[in-house]
Amino acid sequence: MVSILYQVGGSLKQNYPLYVVRQADHDLYHALEQGEFCYALNARQMGKSSLLVRTKYLLEQAGVRCAVVDMTGIGSELVTPEQWYKGIAYTLWMGFELMETFSLKAWWQQQEDLSDVQRLGLLLDRLLQAFPQQKLVIFIDEIDSVLSLGFPVDDFFALIRFCYNQRAVDPAYERITFALFGVATPADLIRDKNRTPFNIGRAIELQGFQLHEAEPLAAGLKGQISNPHALLQEILRWTDGQPFLTQKLCYLVAQAVETTPQRFLTIPPGTEGFWVDNLVYTHVIQDWESQDEPEHLGTIRDRLLRDPQHAGQRLGLYQQVLHLTSAESERDKQVQSDSQEQIDLLLSGLVVKRQGRLQVGNLIYRAVFTSEWVERQLAALRPYSQSLTAWIASGQQDPSRLLRGQALADAQAWTEGKHLSLLDYQFLMASQAVEQQSMQQALEAERLQQVESRLQAERSNARRQRSMLILVTLALALSLGLGLVTFDRYRQAAINEVRAIAKASELFYASSRGLDALVSALKADARLRSLGRVDAETQAQVSKVLRQAVYNAAEVNRFTGHQGAVGAVALSPDEQLLASGSEDRTVKLWQRDGTLLKTLYGHSDRVWTLDFDRTGERLASGSEDRTIILWGRDGSKRQRLIGHNGGVTAVTFSPDGQILASASTDRTVKLWSRDGILLMTLVGHTRTVRTVAFSDDGLIATGSDDGTLKLWDRSGTLMASIPAHPDRIRAVAFSPSGGILASAGDDATIRLWTREGTLLHTLQGHRAAIYSLAIGPYGQLIASASRDHTIKLWNRDGLLLATLQGHDKPVRSVAFSRDGRMLASASDDETLRLWKTNNIFLTPVIGHEAGVTAVAFHPKNRTLITASEDKTIRFWNRRGALLRTLTGHEAGILDLSVSADGRTMASVGSDGVMKLWTASGELMQSIPAHRAAIGSVAFSPNAQVIATGSDDRMVKLWQRNGSLLRELSGHVGSIRDVAFSQQVPLLASVSSDGAIRLWRNQVMLSRAMESGWRTNDALLSSFGDYSAEILAAAFSPNQPLLATAWDKTIKLWHTDGSPLKTLRGHQGKVRDVVFSPDGRLLASASEDSTVKLWGANGVELTTLDNHTGAVWALAFSPDGQTLASVSDDRTGLLWDLKLVLDTAALRKYGCTWVRDYLQTSAEMTPRDRHLCDASARR
Repeated sequence: MVSILYQVGGSLKQNYPLYVVRQADHDLYHALEQGEFCYALNARQMGKSSLLVRTKYLLEQAGVRCAVVDMTGIGSELVTPEQWYKGIAYTLWMGFELMETFSLKAWWQQQEDLSDVQRLGLLLDRLLQAFPQQKLVIFIDEIDSVLSLGFPVDDFFALIRFCYNQRAVDPAYERITFALFGVATPADLIRDKNRTPFNIGRAIELQGFQLHEAEPLAAGLKGQISNPHALLQEILRWTDGQPFLTQKLCYLVAQAVETTPQRFLTIPPGTEGFWVDNLVYTHVIQDWESQDEPEHLGTIRDRLLRDPQHAGQRLGLYQQVLHLTSAESERDKQVQSDSQEQIDLLLSGLVVKRQGRLQVGNLIYRAVFTSEWVERQLAALRPYSQSLTAWIASGQQDPSRLLRGQALADAQAWTEGKHLSLLDYQFLMASQAVEQQSMQQALEAERLQQVESRLQAERSNARRQRSMLILVTLALALSLGLGLVTFDRYRQAAINEVRAIAKASELFYASSRGLDALVSALKADARLRSLGRVDAETQAQVSKVLRQAVYNAAEVNRFTGHQGAVGAVALSPDEQLLASGSEDRTVKLWQRDGTLLKTLYGHSDRVWTLDFDRTGERLASGSEDRTIILWGRDGSKRQRLIGHNGGVTAVTFSPDGQILASASTDRTVKLWSRDGILLMTLVGHTRTVRTVAFSDDGLIATGSDDGTLKLWDRSGTLMASIPAHPDRIRAVAFSPSGGILASAGDDATIRLWTREGTLLHTLQGHRAAIYSLAIGPYGQLIASASRDHTIKLWNRDGLLLATLQGHDKPVRSVAFSRDGRMLASASDDETLRLWKTNNIFLTPVIGHEAGVTAVAFHPKNRTLITASEDKTIRFWNRRGALLRTLTGHEAGILDLSVSADGRTMASVGSDGVMKLWTASGELMQSIPAHRAAIGSVAFSPNAQVIATGSDDRMVKLWQRNGSLLRELSGHVGSIRDVAFSQQVPLLASVSSDGAIRLWRNQVMLSRAMESGWRTNDALLSSFGDYSAEILAAAFSPNQPLLATAWDKTIKLWHTDGSPLKTLRGHQGKVRDVVFSPDGRLLASASEDSTVKLWGANGVELTTLDNHTGAVWALAFSPDGQTLASVSDDRTGLLWDLKLVLDTAALRKYGCTWVRDYLQTSAEMTPRDRHLCDASARR
């Protein structure tokens, strides 16, 4: 029977004939064979257990002894710590077949004076003694089951890390290796956040089956079906290689074969997709809960909905992923920084991360867990679900359905920290607006009632002449009192309005509506300033949203007016005129500020393509009505070109303006003279031609639905035909020099080619078809527009620089301004938008391929130096351009330091190696400095001594030439940072043991050291509160102060060890602290993705939150004008501190940014148009 060949669920046997060998199989086997610690931690039913079984078998065949500890077999309920540890010991004792060697029960009792983890450690040592010549591999499966234990097992994972670190001391430990499998993250394994996280080992990535890997599955159907390879390809289209689902669909195919009389299934060629679609729909998707056997989709559902308090966050994030929003919005800041909801989604298997972006795992998941399903689940969670549904049913027009009073307050409290849909945000904002309006009306009515009451009292009292004076006095007192009450209520209402507007800005920002967020932030700021003194919380809220909106500003203007999707945009060479073409059959001409100049009528069908000639005096438009119209700059119709037998898909003028090329669904490209005379027709494509482009020297490139890129000369001779994409090509563009040709299409990739057809780079990042490409005027910037609603900016090396969000529907067209600083886009959302590609406040530094861990400025020039877990050191200029890359480290780099004279650089890594480099980047020495990871390195002020701190608990001092001077011991935890004082001869070291140690430095500065000098002679003092590990330290350059990073706080100390002040505000561990060169500023970096700036008095000045991951390190430029921050998000940022700290400049910049939008947008109220008048007067 065919069906028994496919196994749905469970571990596959080691000799399973249809086993699919993935890259993970090779990676795990070779890593364990070489003694690397490994872990495969990801979603369920991804084939982890089968991978374990097969790898264990192969290792044993190679002579490696292996044992498997299945944590579910040890137990997690009603088990004591001793039973748990003894259960592991018993499994190892049995697995390594030590029954004949010693009695475990007796041995365990003999060690009763030791802790459970110490007993287990001794057992591991005994294992090494029992097999002195063999490698040992311990597989630990279902590791996530330990998370439900009723007692901590951090010591267990610390023991595993001990075995790893012990290799530096005892070579025998190089023979024992661990491999962990489960549904968890490394951070989950050690729950005590005061302890060093589980940070060793190699992550083994389990990806879905690739087509070339999955051939064994097709072989299982060979002889049973007419075209197994094509069928497998369609199965993978639905499953994206997810192992469980792929096996299940193959099983269902095998079942279908068995129902045929001849036990052979014939599927007509070309219809495999339809056949598999029907199979998936009827046997998987339709009524899926009843067909989910063995359970898979239900497991995902349960993981999503568990813990109702946080289910809304997971559903909200998944909703964003489902709707193809980019990962660079504020919500995805949390995504990039490994937010808990992201981790939950990844571990559920519902989403995967590709090129750093979250995507739905496969089409089956997308079909089962739809937007409607998410809405139903959110509706069940929302406390305001019925009101929202009724409001939507009214077309969002019925104010009686909105929330007010306590209901609104409860809803706002519920939304805190949750990812919601745009409808949720709109509903809550509308409710806030109505609430504010109702409050204002109530206050006005109360005031009128009070006035009427006073008037009535005065009329009554007029008849009482003798009491008039007293009554008038009382009335005046009452009036004053009521007036004060009324004023106070008005003021509180105004403050509430400011908070509501600020909250609206947050919501706009979270939903990728940056321009709306900036306008709302400016509005909140203006209202706030009109109130005078207000509470600190409101001031902080407004300051945060204003800085957030300004620092991340990208969209600068938005044009509305078309009555259908906008398919094309073009900018005149003088940048004063924009043209847009739409499915409403019109072309519109706009001023750059958004003023509509003219609407051009002439086409009888949608307009999808536009281009200005080089003079800007002529505009060509192409339409599905098969015609091209040439217009004058003033909108006059000059000529209609007729000749195509299909819709016109692209028009473009040659660089000299003498030739117009047009592409069409009739599979041809036509060349027209300046006078509109048809010169020639280029024939060769077999399907619709979507795009055409000229190089500066007249070469013509065309792209087609046939997937080919063709190059022609101006005479019409075909020069080359390149099979460029597997699907239709929608866009081509030449660089200004003509040396690079870019193509893009339905495969969601951009490919860069030489003129000869050699592929240079493939750019991946979009999640749907790419409709348009534009290359900047200097050839350094590439813009792409996609059906995924985003615009992406790339450099010519293929590195993604930025993602522009804001459009609500597919983006059809993009065009650069002549200077490259402005980008225009057109979208199916009926809008035309302008974007700026630069930001005066910060400069991104992008290029590393892993988290950036260290940063420094060269003291003698303007060079920035960064180091990364990608094992490279990179040099950059202040504009963020890469100057040089240094390689040589064989493990991730954790820190670097440059000597004060700029002549030497030291870098240290997780392999315990220190490297010394010249100022130009030449490697001088590679020193095995420590037996464990080196987390910090620093030069002394006179550049003669180097200090290093390591996980081996040692601080070491080195001469500049690499010779070891002394070892400083005393810490009982890993050394996290070392820092020299510039003011006094001191060295500080901080550790995971919570201690700060100050060491005398005069001995280090002296070249004539006495041979009898002892380590303890150098220790000046040791202090700290020992409550949490200390991650960083920095001396003030001009005061006897030391700053340390302590959990979520920064502590300031006198150098005598007495505490001075604690700075609070971060929401995550503080990873670095650094003083500015003049000592007036202190900067702190945190795992909460923010950088905070503090005054010398400890007052928080501002928060910089543009990173999307934990911020690891900071550095001030020598002149103190620039702050560099680097992050786990693989980027660095250069902050202009003069601008960042100037609130007035921030406000002015924001107002300048939105000036045109405020004046021309139909969405602005008359009051809003004057929002920035006060700023302009300043």
